Amino acid sequence: MTKASVKTATEVKATNAPTDAQIKKSIKAVTLAAGSFGAAIDKSARLIFDRASADGNCAGALTLYLALGENCGPKIAKVRQSALVAWFKQYTPIRIVNNSEKGPRVGMIKKTAPNYTPFDEDGAMSVSVLDLVVPGPERVIKYSQESAESKMQKAISAILDAIDENRLKDGAETGGINTGRLTAIVAETIAARAAEKNPPH
Repeated sequence: MTKASVKTATEVKATNAPTDAQIKKSIKAVTLAAGSFGAAIDKSARLIFDRASADGNCAGALTLYLALGENCGPKIAKVRQSALVAWFKQYTPIRIVNNSEKGPRVGMIKKTAPNYTPFDEDGAMSVSVLDLVVPGPERVIKYSQESAESKMQKAISAILDAIDENRLKDGAETGGINTGRLTAIVAETIAARAAEKNPPH
């Protein structure tokens, strides 16, 4: 064997290195798997939503909660399970608690409870479970654009109701909110969005 035909360890490693095509193919598989995983969670959560809203049976919520803790590390399990807990809390009266030695439990709070949340079909059908909790040092709950728009519409409706009842005065405090300022914010937001849609030429 001549000296010229001898390859260094680095050269051999470079020859056997994965190609760009292999890496892209693998990443595509991750993307597809992540998408189908999220879709499967959403489908299950929404089926549980439909069942509980129909006859009050919410046992499936606990089954799904436990399933999200399988085949992954404890940190990932916590993120997924926290997302599910937040989703049910945001759009249903279903509550999953895991703060006792008995392990996680599920139930529905009564309509008379101060923290009661009614079944919100529009929100549940438009927001993905995994969109609700972002992992990090502090858990940040984020809402979809549809949810944010819904909250703004409610705020505008409240202002209009106040105007109809002759209760709205600039700077007046209503429910702890300065309605005069809120009106200005709504107007500024509408103007800003209009400018974004129709930028000056």
